[in-house]
Amino acid sequence: MATLHPTSTPIRRLALRLIPHPPQTRTLTSSSPRRRQATGPVPSFAPTSSVPLDTLLNTVRQTIFLPSHLPNHQRRLIYKTKNRRLLLNPDEPATVRVSNEVFQLLPLNQMHDEPPTRQSFAKVLRFMTEAGGDAWKNLPGFLEGMKAAGRRLRGWQAQRLVRVLGAEGQLGVLGECLRRVERTGLGLWEVGVVREAVWGEVGRCVLCGWGEEGVRKAAREAERVLVLLEDPRHCSRPAKMRTKDPKSRPDVVGAVLDLVATRAVLFQDRKDEEGKVQMYAEKMLALWANAELGIEKGNWYDANHKLMMWAPVWHGIQMARRVLGEESELARRLVRIEEHELEPLLREAREVVGAHGLEGGERRGVKMWEELGRVGA
Repeated sequence: MATLHPTSTPIRRLALRLIPHPPQTRTLTSSSPRRRQATGPVPSFAPTSSVPLDTLLNTVRQTIFLPSHLPNHQRRLIYKTKNRRLLLNPDEPATVRVSNEVFQLLPLNQMHDEPPTRQSFAKVLRFMTEAGGDAWKNLPGFLEGMKAAGRRLRGWQAQRLVRVLGAEGQLGVLGECLRRVERTGLGLWEVGVVREAVWGEVGRCVLCGWGEEGVRKAAREAERVLVLLEDPRHCSRPAKMRTKDPKSRPDVVGAVLDLVATRAVLFQDRKDEEGKVQMYAEKMLALWANAELGIEKGNWYDANHKLMMWAPVWHGIQMARRVLGEESELARRLVRIEEHELEPLLREAREVVGAHGLEGGERRGVKMWEELGRVGA
């Protein structure tokens, strides 16, 4: 085997050194890059029941992930048209070792061979949704590889991802992505992502019929989201994704209040065993000045969004009052917010959405409000 040392051999002389002789492999070691490159192994994927998904993940791995792990001179080798015949020589294939895996280097056309980022993201979500089950376990690796290749999620993509994971009951996968934020790039610096995460936990309860195990798990995971908001990795926001501080949003805390208060009402004989109902109620009220309660006139989309935001808070207040006791000062403060601010807002929002019609299916904000209205009645 002829071993080339690309750091000492200029690309322009490579062809002169590859004089035809009996079949063998040229091995290029990945070392001494001139610019930052991805480190560690190239993310890999477990086979799934979906042929389109497996094909797409393999294509992304070969055309996007692998090049990001190569130093500049090896990238030039695969991207330059003049090296095409050289790399396609069946008698002497060029290989490169990344970590403990050996890859064959093949010519790539960045315009035609690399799947577009937005399209790849959308297809992976669609194929994983169709395949279901263990297919979702490949998501963290996909996000890690895309981030290493410099293809970060945009804010709206992250929100959509979290929403789909919640709808598909894959909140465990979401938790894994959030815990590995420095590698996946999925963080809680975007308020929309945080909202989708806690709404997903409320949705978990809906899917399990508000059974005890599901409610207790949802409450734990929603509280964990608030804990992650204090994690420095989730506080340093990329410049392009800076929004209102999620920690200052009363609707986020109110959704967590909904889960812990419902748990207390349904399964703890209305006892605030750990003081969490009182704690989250007080924290939400302390942030109430930041509440976004207005509805853009005639905007059904905004009205539906406000239903998603505030229906859990409205329900959480109702549950919290039953735990705290109607005579407590905290409960009376909650009643004033419920009667004078939230109920008028939710009725108006429902009317706006209803006036628009429900073409294309039931709006999820309306569905959330109606589902919560049946719990603990």
